[in-house]
Amino acid sequence: TIRYEDDEVIERFILFNHYRIHKKDQYLEISTSPNLKHILNSITSNFTKFELKEMTNLKSTYSKNMFRILKQYKHTGYMKIKIDDFRERLDIPKSYRMTDINKNVLKPIVTELNTIFNNLHINKIKAKKGRKIEWLEFIFDAEKCIHSKRKPERQDKIMSKRYSSREKTPKWLEKKEYTQSHKIYNEDTKLRQDREAFQRQLKEKWENK
Repeated sequence: TIRYEDDEVIERFILFNHYRIHKKDQYLEISTSPNLKHILNSITSNFTKFELKEMTNLKSTYSKNMFRILKQYKHTGYMKIKIDDFRERLDIPKSYRMTDINKNVLKPIVTELNTIFNNLHINKIKAKKGRKIEWLEFIFDAEKCIHSKRKPERQDKIMSKRYSSREKTPKWLEKKEYTQSHKIYNEDTKLRQDREAFQRQLKEKWENK
């Protein structure tokens, strides 16, 4: 449910307004509200995308977790993280010493991810005082950042700001976009009626339980 509010009105929209389950063929059909198409089309603007095939070919759990993390730095080719944060993010057992981390964590990461992140290598940085490892550096060949002609870099930054809200009501649902989508919504009376009927059905089912 998307909630919109300004000085004059409060309004809510249902993104998925209808579904159909095909029991025999075991698949699900879902329809969405046309006035919120821009949300679905731009939903990946503030997320990290990666190939499913690359992910499923990884065997080590540590490699899979590190794959997700390093994908966020694919255009820089560099990441530096404190060893304590590294342990926490990869859920490494507290009993593991550095020799265990080298063997069971870092070695599989380099072996499995080197085909995805070219020339991947890990540097261990010791603390200024003592011999304890304090930081880990992940260095690999950065991917070239290619911007679409339809959506230049400046526009990407604007969209990213719109999708940065932690609230349930996105700040990027600005008045300009809302007004445009609201016209489409009002034009499709049949869709609105279907949505309201679907809401009533859901409400009756919950109340009858």
